[in-house]
Amino acid sequence: MTAPHGAFAEHFARAMTLLAFEGACVSLPSLLNWNAQRHWPADTGLSIAQAMGTSLPVFHRFGPAAIPLYSFLGHPIIVLSHHRDCIENYSQFEKWASTINGISKTRWCSVGEIARSNYYTQRGDNKLLVFLYSRYCSLDLPPETTNLEFKSTPFCANDIAVSLDMMKGKREPVVIGDLALNWDRGSNRLSVRVVPSPLPSSQKIDVPPIPWWPYLRRFITEARDRALPLVPSWIQRKS
Repeated sequence: MTAPHGAFAEHFARAMTLLAFEGACVSLPSLLNWNAQRHWPADTGLSIAQAMGTSLPVFHRFGPAAIPLYSFLGHPIIVLSHHRDCIENYSQFEKWASTINGISKTRWCSVGEIARSNYYTQRGDNKLLVFLYSRYCSLDLPPETTNLEFKSTPFCANDIAVSLDMMKGKREPVVIGDLALNWDRGSNRLSVRVVPSPLPSSQKIDVPPIPWWPYLRRFITEARDRALPLVPSWIQRKS
């Protein structure tokens, strides 16, 4: 979820966690602006994902000038743009892509893939230490790995030790603590999902009325956004 105009408050994050959203994408200034009452630690913005609500990961969007900084910090590179950047065709995007491609080990992927690869690991003998910075991750396990230990992070409340032997022959996810684990032995890939608690019941959620205003507002703003890029060329022909 990318919040319109960056308007993302903490209570949204709590609801999205229960509804199994994998994450949100909001710029750091917007987070600070819309959550002024929150106590922000001194290292806010330095983590590869900001935990909001009950541990929803928020990935930071930023302007092109900050690409080198966030690359140095090891963050996912999600560049903030706007429809006006398309006025001169795609030259701006080509420039930004060239900057990103100049960074070592660049891998282009979707926002969903960013969320599912937002973790880091440390290997020791046959054990793999995993630090989750997302609620749903897909881990390609190194060969000879037999045991894993998920270390405590804002997204995984407690240290959890796991043996791959516990998942051999299991088609359904194995729930250990607040993690649901599914091991594909053929590809040696482990899917990890943080289970929300408590799970909401669809029977207890009232169906809301049809909100006509958002549809009308979307139509008006899209008409404006499609018309604005034509204005400069129209003025140029007129002169």
